[in-house]
Amino acid sequence: MLRLSINSIGIFISLLVLQTGPSIVYSTDSAAHFDRALEKAKAGDHQGAIREASQAIKGNPDFADAYFARGVSKGALGNYQGAISDYSQAIKIKPFSALAYLNRGQAQGMLGNYQAQIDDSSQAIKLAPNYPEAYVNRGRARAHMGDRQGAIDDYTQAIKIQSDFTFAYYNRGLLKAKSGDVRGAIDDYAQALKIDPGAPINDFSQAIKTQPDNADWYVGRGIAYFVLMNKEAAREDFKKALSLRPELQQNLKTFLKE
Repeated sequence: MLRLSINSIGIFISLLVLQTGPSIVYSTDSAAHFDRALEKAKAGDHQGAIREASQAIKGNPDFADAYFARGVSKGALGNYQGAISDYSQAIKIKPFSALAYLNRGQAQGMLGNYQAQIDDSSQAIKLAPNYPEAYVNRGRARAHMGDRQGAIDDYTQAIKIQSDFTFAYYNRGLLKAKSGDVRGAIDDYAQALKIDPGAPINDFSQAIKTQPDNADWYVGRGIAYFVLMNKEAAREDFKKALSLRPELQQNLKTFLKE
């Protein structure tokens, strides 16, 4: 839903390092273009990164990590279909790359292809059961598909693997709130705020800027304000959420009573 983004530069650089095995040898020119692609992506120049990765691929059509890198930069620019194509090519060359499945699944989700996101996330989990991001990706897709309990289970597994995964806590908390489990939602948000006090409010505020008509973002930020005892700000967010989705009244009535 929010913070998790495999297109995040900080995450994707480290993933690419993990993908590149020492036994793989590429031409000097291709390797140089690949290195420059990473540098440009890290600097935020994704168009430049795409050009450099394309040159690496031109020199070596089987350069799986170059396809992966190009896919990440395409995703960062909103070209999710292009990213999917590149991740698919990386998978064709390296069929056991959990990271490529992980990223392709997220790109599928950005296009609303939630079943494809579930399938790719499940494959990533099969290949690398200890990737908490894969469970979160699948949880997001399951939530969109209406499988609320399945999503909660996935977020719970992500937390078991990485106990400080704030994104999993406040997404699980949001689903609990929508299920009527107010105490569970408060506990999850309290834990997320304990780990990173600014994360939920900052992330939901950013999401509201990009999707101002999404009631979930107001509910999520409202719960964070509620836990922080900023009841006035919480009520304002809950009222906004209800104006967008009146059917949330039953789920939010406990918060609104306070």
